[in-house]
Order: sequence, then C-alpha cells, then structure tokens
Amino acid sequence: MLKLYFFNVGHGDSIAINFPDDTWGVIDCNRNKNQQIPQVLDFLKRKGVKKLNFFCITHPHTDHYNGADVIIDYFKNNIDKFILYGLTNNDKEQTDITSLGRAIRKYAELNKRNLEDKFIFAERNKRYRFGEVELLCLNPTSEILNSFRIRQVANISNIEYNDVSIVFEIVYKDSKILLTGDSSVKNWNEIFSIENNHTSDILKVSHHGSQENNTDYILSNLIRKDSFAVISTDGGKKYTTIPSKNVIDNIQNKYQAKLFKTSDLTSISEISDKNLYCSDDLISAVIDITGDNVQSNMYDGVIEISIQEDKTIKQNSFYKINDYFNNSN
Repeated sequence: MLKLYFFNVGHGDSIAINFPDDTWGVIDCNRNKNQQIPQVLDFLKRKGVKKLNFFCITHPHTDHYNGADVIIDYFKNNIDKFILYGLTNNDKEQTDITSLGRAIRKYAELNKRNLEDKFIFAERNKRYRFGEVELLCLNPTSEILNSFRIRQVANISNIEYNDVSIVFEIVYKDSKILLTGDSSVKNWNEIFSIENNHTSDILKVSHHGSQENNTDYILSNLIRKDSFAVISTDGGKKYTTIPSKNVIDNIQNKYQAKLFKTSDLTSISEISDKNLYCSDDLISAVIDITGDNVQSNMYDGVIEISIQEDKTIKQNSFYKINDYFNNSN
C-alpha cells in the first residue's frame, strides 16, 4: 500500500509519502512561525520513523521550506537523498539566514564523503525508483534551470521561483499521482508541448489553487471524473484570491473530481465550546479567522490518501494529528 499525507500548514505545502515497504519520503515542510518543529516532523517522530528515503524541497519559497533545517537536525545522516530544484553560488549567502540554506549546509557537512551521491538535482525525465514505486520528474527543464542560474548570478530581482518548482509524476499499481509544488502555467505549457495528457488519479493542485496556474486547459489534462484532488491552502487568509473559486468549481463540478482542501481541517469549534467568551484564546481565534493574525495552533490535521493492494483509492481526513493516532492505528 502507498500512502500520502497532506498536512494542514496554512498557506504552504507539506507532504509525507509512506512507501509499500514502510520507508518514507518528505516533500516540502512549511512550519508556522510559532511552531518549534514542522508538523510533518512531529508526525514522523510519533510514527517512530528513523530514516527517510529522500527529503525534497520543490523550490525556494519560504512556505515550502520553512523548517527544513529542523528536519536535517533530527534525522542527521539518516536521509538517503536530498532532492533539490537546483542551486547557484548565490545560495551560499543564504546558509546562515534561511531554514533551507542551513539545511543544505548541515546535510553537506554530514555527508562530505559522498556528496555527489547524496544530493540530487531534479530535472525533467529523471526517474527515481523506490521498490514498486517510480517517480518521474516532469519539471524543471535544463533550460529553465540555466535561465534561473544566470538571472540569479546577474542579480535580476524579478525571478519567478515557481518556474523551477519540481513536479513529480508517481506511478504505483497502474495509478498515477501528480505532486506539482507551485508549478506555473509556463511549466505546464512546456510539459504539454511534449505530452498534453497527464491525467492523474491523485492530484496535488499547483500553487495552492491559484487561477493563473490552474487554467481550464491545465486542469483538463490533469484530472478526470472521480480523481482525488488536494489543495494545500489557508483558505484565502494570506491571499484572498487563493484558492480561486473558479478553480474549485471546475474541479468539483466540471470535472467531478473529489476535492479536499487542507483549510477544511481548520476549526475553532473546540475553543468556542469551552465558553471562553472574551478570553484571550477566543480573541486570538477570531483574529486568526479574519486573517489579520495567523496563530500557529489554528493549523492542525492531515489528509491521508492511500492506494490499496487491490488498486482502490481511499481517503481519510483528520482534524488533528492526535485524531490520526487515536483512530487510524
């Protein structure tokens, strides 16, 4: 059985993959500012996971890597591969001031003897196999990476980091999964110029459900009736137009896919049930719902989607990580 876990981390991405041989991989790891460790790491620790097949950061936006250094600190040299979007000399300047930079430096220091084997720079058509599961990289292309490096070296400020976002197409038991990061319309146009049908059984919707990067044409080539679609989102608190209502409508009604949003796991009912009227806790919760101030404890829970041995796909949503451990094991 292959299991995917999509964590509710507000505006950001965080995904764990449990392979059929019970090994693990992590793709992105947003952590809210008041959390000591990313939710994905808390989950893995409680699972008793001691080693990762790989740790992947799709692209250099904070909402995808905030907490990467904490994950490296915990697993140390028990991460077999560190998969990245590509780096430039300018990234060296970030090693002391960003979570991703610190993570890269720490991982390099822990694996000095075989760096070439440990670091993987994802690029279109590269394939990685983990037992019965194959990961095919659809993005970025070498051309995009070269342009990215040149523009960084030239200190060009308007770099579109989403263009280098790693896209994985995962195949297991005839089922196809697309994990898209924040891939852009530019990326999809290039991917579709080679093959326009990448219809998936499970789709992580790109860029938190933005309209620009999930046009009707893009969605028509990625999902179909009864596909499972996940949007990792804070429900429009940070950016009021993300996720797009039109994208949500297309996924649910036009393509009749099963849609799950991580923001649907966010709830303050347990606070209001305590009759904490005019208390600091209730005030904080109400402020958070308006989007004026994000409280890290408001984001909890996980969406689990699994491909069974008989090839059926099942989904469960847990409003709290505790619910998962209390009810699923």
